[in-house]
Amino acid sequence: MGPPRSRGGLGGIVPPGQHSVAPPGDSRARWESLTAIAQLADDMHAAHPEATLADFSAELTQRAELGHAPAVDGVTLASMHAAKGLEWDAVLLPGLVEGLMPIVHARTAGAIEEERRLLYVAVTRAREHLHLSWSPARAPGAASGRARGAPQGTRRGG
Repeated sequence: MGPPRSRGGLGGIVPPGQHSVAPPGDSRARWESLTAIAQLADDMHAAHPEATLADFSAELTQRAELGHAPAVDGVTLASMHAAKGLEWDAVLLPGLVEGLMPIVHARTAGAIEEERRLLYVAVTRAREHLHLSWSPARAPGAASGRARGAPQGTRRGG
């Protein structure tokens, strides 16, 4: 057993500020959860320096029973695929133009239907605020409108 660790950052395990850069890929959700727990520990220590590990464990148990997971302040960038099962207070979906949504590679009715399902997943991730953005054309001066017809069984117009 080594010398006691300092209380800076995550109890001296990670230098202050070093737990604010998320890893890429699939490990991001795990990183966010661990960062939230570490921030909760830092907050609890700041509010109650006499708190023990048992106190912290009791706090986590109570939060789990009440459904209050510790939260991290920040922005999460996620693909529509990665957003499945997650929720945020605000969701921004930029670039909803032909060729990006549905993606230009979706050429069959089934592929376009999958893109619609992904968009539905993305839209339903917002708890309070949903912001959608699009433009009539992807490039200045380009023609607007759909580059392909609607899939069979889809009604066009109003």
